[in-house]
Amino acid sequence: MGGQAPWLGEVQQLSQSLALDVTVLVDVSDMASLMAQADLAIGAAGATAWERCCLGLPTLMAVLADNQRLVAEGLSAAGAVQLLPAVNSLAASLPGLLEGLLADPEQLRRMSRRAAGWWMVAAPDGFGDHGDDVMSGVIAGNLRPLAEPDLALVRSWRNHESVRRYMYTQHEIAEQEHRDWFARCEQDPLRHLLVYECDEQPRGFVHFTVQTAGKVADWGSTSRQRRRVVRVRV
Repeated sequence: MGGQAPWLGEVQQLSQSLALDVTVLVDVSDMASLMAQADLAIGAAGATAWERCCLGLPTLMAVLADNQRLVAEGLSAAGAVQLLPAVNSLAASLPGLLEGLLADPEQLRRMSRRAAGWWMVAAPDGFGDHGDDVMSGVIAGNLRPLAEPDLALVRSWRNHESVRRYMYTQHEIAEQEHRDWFARCEQDPLRHLLVYECDEQPRGFVHFTVQTAGKVADWGSTSRQRRRVVRVRV
């Protein structure tokens, strides 16, 4: 909380009376580090929602004002957040929601991947001068997680002669081989499979593999016309 927050004293007092291990932080100078260390956030659909997406932080999201609803519903539809019910009913609903999420690490990992995937296209250069465009959806194109219904199309791109000849292996990928690859990637939190859409039509495929050390990611992209692999430092 901010040092001048009107309810700071009451919150600190309440935290000391709880049976839970609660720490109230005041005037935090490095919020990004705290977010990066967290497994789950509870927050509103304001500007901080984009910061949480940037860091791939799963969120239970509350709508506190009408102008937050569009952003919240978009992030929920993308699977990047889980929407909370009305604020006045949180006391009854929040414990069960938390218990369910924390008991399912895979759901948290999936939310993290989708939050990060949303951010990579929604704000590719941070907010900058495009913040208003991002919030209103003006930027053309969208990245979303690869889903099972996309597999046939992506396999057709991969097997096209103009793409296949640049792959590590040039054989045509069979359907079951493709499905087995997808299943392995889904279980790997370091791999991010994304479909690029423009005008609501799939136009390409992007594959990020984040290395466990060195803050390095391998990026591969595929469409019918080309294939590209790049190693980037993140």
